[in-house]
Amino acid sequence: LPRRTVDEMKEALSEIIQLATVDSEPWVLMVADILKSFPETGSLNLDLEEQNPNVQDILGELREKVGECEASAMLPLECQYLNKNALTTLVGPLTPPVKHFQLKRKPKSATLRAELLQKSTETAQQLKKTAGVPFHAKGRGLVKKIDTTTPLKGIPKAPFRSPTAPSLFSP
Repeated sequence: LPRRTVDEMKEALSEIIQLATVDSEPWVLMVADILKSFPETGSLNLDLEEQNPNVQDILGELREKVGECEASAMLPLECQYLNKNALTTLVGPLTPPVKHFQLKRKPKSATLRAELLQKSTETAQQLKKTAGVPFHAKGRGLVKKIDTTTPLKGIPKAPFRSPTAPSLFSP
């Protein structure tokens, strides 16, 4: 809070802190002890362990809770934006997350390959079923025997031009 705002709200803050000092909840009492000197000096009271035995119990609970948490959950927020090398130098090596279970599922490439193999075998079987006589074998692909007994049609028996006939283009 800006100092000017604290000066304007000094009386209200002092009343709230006075109410917190008579509260029955230990957490509220500890926060009241921390903020007791804030309205006058602008600083927090962090020397609590010697003054209040209740604070020692609360700090013990906090230490237990922090010990139970993962180390990565306790990192500062700016660690999310660091690359691996900077994070390792700042914090040290992190433990990899524990895998609690593993899915037994084939990878997508294996399923795609199996589908392609199945389709290719189906098409091969369909080709075998319909492989009687292909359409191109009826006319073009097979060589027919030439019958030499019948005369060829369209070819004149006489020569096209006699060598003695005068040509139209000659002078």
